[in-house]
Amino acid sequence: MNQLRVDTEVHIQGDSRLLEASFKQLWDKIRAATELISQLREMNQKYHSQVENLEGEIIRLRSGMSQKEHDMKRLKLDHAQLSGALGNNDFLTIEEKEALKSKIKDIIAKINSHL
Repeated sequence: MNQLRVDTEVHIQGDSRLLEASFKQLWDKIRAATELISQLREMNQKYHSQVENLEGEIIRLRSGMSQKEHDMKRLKLDHAQLSGALGNNDFLTIEEKEALKSKIKDIIAKINSHL
């Protein structure tokens, strides 16, 4: 009967060492998983921050582009108006053109008389 008790104690001690080693291994894996989760959360926060910054930059660039497009439309309209005004060549009326021609002829005649 005494032999049975010794065998049982040896068997229990062996099982407890195995169990203890298994718990230590499990604990190490849990600690490693916890560290990995912590690192992933930090990376996630960093990426969310970068996404927010990039979205802000996109909004700023779109606003700037919209303003530039508005300026371009205004400049094209101004250009069209100026081109239309210069394209007509009707700065002087017919009477004013005739009067100018007459003055030019008079000036040419005076120059010729002095020569």
